[in-house]
Amino acid sequence: MDFFLFFLEVLILFFFSVINILLLQKDYQTKKAYGYKFVRGDIHWNTETLTAFGLLAFVGGIVAGVVGSSTEVLFAPLYIKFGTAPSVAGVTSQFLGIFATLGAIVVFGFNGYMLWGFGIWLGGFGAVATIIGSSTVGKLIGSTGKASVPILIIASLILASFIAEGATGIARTISKCIFNYIKEKVFVY
Repeated sequence: MDFFLFFLEVLILFFFSVINILLLQKDYQTKKAYGYKFVRGDIHWNTETLTAFGLLAFVGGIVAGVVGSSTEVLFAPLYIKFGTAPSVAGVTSQFLGIFATLGAIVVFGFNGYMLWGFGIWLGGFGAVATIIGSSTVGKLIGSTGKASVPILIIASLILASFIAEGATGIARTISKCIFNYIKEKVFVY
């Protein structure tokens, strides 16, 4: 049953993704046809942009599964690349993160795995950290005048996550090998 529900979810998400792509293309073509004056920060939803966002969403899903983050950390640099203001890119990416977090909360809540006390504490801590982080990044962008500050921070966080995951995996493997070796040599019957 789980595989069926997972496959059904993938089909539904694919269906809505295709509809969204078609609507974005139609909206972009309509704006071009009527001579819409694109302003700084408008995303041109042409084939290149839609392909880049689609591929990044696919890769982001894989990275999110491996590292445990959601894809919003990957979309912020892409928004900036396509001309969106860094503050708008950051807020939009955080808005995407809310849906990933809410999805996990719903799944864990329905299955009875939610640790509500820890979740409330972690949510409060996350809210405070988000406010501090957003204001700090805004000040850094304002003082340096470079929109690449969030990209460097995000890249550093992803690199640190990959290193931590690798180090943790290696440490667990070594400890299991040592434990099994000691168990075989010391506790021989």
